[in-house]
Amino acid sequence: MEILNYTKQYEEKILEIDYEALDIFDDRSLREKYRLKNIESYFLGKNGEFYVLKVEGEIIGMCGFIELNNKIVELVKFRIAKSKRDMGFGKKLLEFVEQQIKRKGYEKIILNTSILRENTLRFYEKRGYVFKEERIIDEIKVIDYEKILL
Repeated sequence: MEILNYTKQYEEKILEIDYEALDIFDDRSLREKYRLKNIESYFLGKNGEFYVLKVEGEIIGMCGFIELNNKIVELVKFRIAKSKRDMGFGKKLLEFVEQQIKRKGYEKIILNTSILRENTLRFYEKRGYVFKEERIIDEIKVIDYEKILL
């Protein structure tokens, strides 16, 4: 297993994994709205980072974060390919990304995820993310979480 900084060579597989994760949206226009588009400008242009997870030569996951201010980052596009879920890869990727965030001196991570993703909600809660708020974005209920880094 390798966790690598994103480069353009990974783009096609990353976009495929991201689009696959948007299957919770029945509305195709919402899938298009939320699909990953320009990794370089979205992450790297916002003082963020974007990582890919490679297992046995295959890209199976990704995760990025963007800086909101000098103490807080937002975790976004945390994805593991459906065929590779529940194998511990997500846990390892999240631990790695949290270490990178902490190493850079940030104190808090925030994120949101759809209430329809019950397994994802449990995943974050098991790893110390605390419920902050439930809200609606584009008619979809989302849960906001945060984690204070010690």
